[in-house]
Amino acid sequence: MTDSTRAPWSSILEDAARTLVPLLDGPRAVAAARLLAALAPPTAIAALRAVAADPARPSWVRTYAVRALRAAASTPAVDALVVGLLAEQPATLAAWQVLPATTAAQPLDVLALAGATGAAGRAAAARWIDAQGDDLVRWLLLGVLHLDGGPPASIVDHLWRRFRDRVLAMRADDVDPEDVACAVAAAGARDDAADLLEPLWPRIADDVRPLVLHGCPTLAARAAADPARAAVVAATLATPLPALLARDGADAVAARLDAIVRATSLHDRCPELARPDAFAYRAALDLLPRFGAGRRQVATLLVQVALSSRVRGDLLRRLVEVDRGAARRHGAALVAGDPAATRALTRAIARAPVADDRRFLAVAAATADDATRYHAVDGLAWLGDRDATWRGWLGELAATTGGAARIRVLAAAAHAGDRDAAAAIVAACDDADLAVRAEALRWLGTLDDAATPRPASRPRCAPIARRPTATTRRPPSRRRSRWRARAAATRRRR
Repeated sequence: MTDSTRAPWSSILEDAARTLVPLLDGPRAVAAARLLAALAPPTAIAALRAVAADPARPSWVRTYAVRALRAAASTPAVDALVVGLLAEQPATLAAWQVLPATTAAQPLDVLALAGATGAAGRAAAARWIDAQGDDLVRWLLLGVLHLDGGPPASIVDHLWRRFRDRVLAMRADDVDPEDVACAVAAAGARDDAADLLEPLWPRIADDVRPLVLHGCPTLAARAAADPARAAVVAATLATPLPALLARDGADAVAARLDAIVRATSLHDRCPELARPDAFAYRAALDLLPRFGAGRRQVATLLVQVALSSRVRGDLLRRLVEVDRGAARRHGAALVAGDPAATRALTRAIARAPVADDRRFLAVAAATADDATRYHAVDGLAWLGDRDATWRGWLGELAATTGGAARIRVLAAAAHAGDRDAAAAIVAACDDADLAVRAEALRWLGTLDDAATPRPASRPRCAPIARRPTATTRRPPSRRRSRWRARAAATRRRR
């Protein structure tokens, strides 16, 4: 069993703790606490426990301190800190709005912590929500729209039920349709949202109707069956695909969706042109690969049309979900001509690679774009190669790769048993480039040591310079938690 305090990089985490812990008492306390939450150095745990239990500290600082404690080891004492932190949150919207930063992110982050703290935490979160006024619940639910990764589904469900019950108890004329539309968008597709929206339909503005129709499939189905509203639903492309094909014919639907994709691409190339409707574009991406005429149109768009890189990448990502082989074939033809689209496709494939993806990922790893190499090696590492040929190929690739992508290559080699690669990652923690240092520290958290290499795992985030905004990767948090728990148990036995 490996003791993390004896790992070759333990001094780096100790240095980080010595540098960051004093900053918790100054104006940079929030930034220092955020870094400590990401690194969770063992030598800072005692200081973080004191910070988390100090009600005089700023709430954000205490929240990050609790996150670091939970990353190190989730214990009943830490769970109690989460519940206590939740109980201290202001209970009125007016109290939040007088704070320097009026944002729902802070209470939602504490609710997310509570929701991830077992049954006791979820029960405490539910009690806290039930004790709040309607205005604060509405503010929290709408705040989910502005977060990349909101609270757990159980928390959103509870917020939604409170909001729904309040709206149902009101007279229809007193309800703001746009408020309900935004709440539906925040809570996600829900069948019971149709009961809120039906009485409001005549008052919903034309530019808001796509939001509610795409956000509530039940309402879209009801409206599509109503002759008076069917044309509106068809115009927003919220009609179920079988009904749309039966109504207009496959060729007409494919041509219409093709026109939307081309118009969006043209806007990317010439921003002075009118921007196409975002809902229509997303619907076109979703529908085109799902029927024969649409798939033929996708092939035409990818092969014969000079699409913008963003639109081409969107089409390829969608094609990965429907026809992975076709996505690889089209992507292989674009590797040299469209680096941005190749990067988008490589990233989509690398999220859940299969054996047949190996050849495409190897080609993508040979491109000149470091971000593409990063995702390609990420996918290949998940496929489980560990032999000498794999380590030799990674060594050659590391010699021609720079920045954070080089760290990803070295991490794959270290996981395959290459001691020199592990040492190179440790050395990169002193690199002049901040992104390289951060990437090196992040991947060191997935290694035990060179003698006991771990299976390939992914860091909590993608490279700092290219961090995703909405897509969630598979984090190795459970693996790290098990590793830290084993290390803690070893120290206790000693």
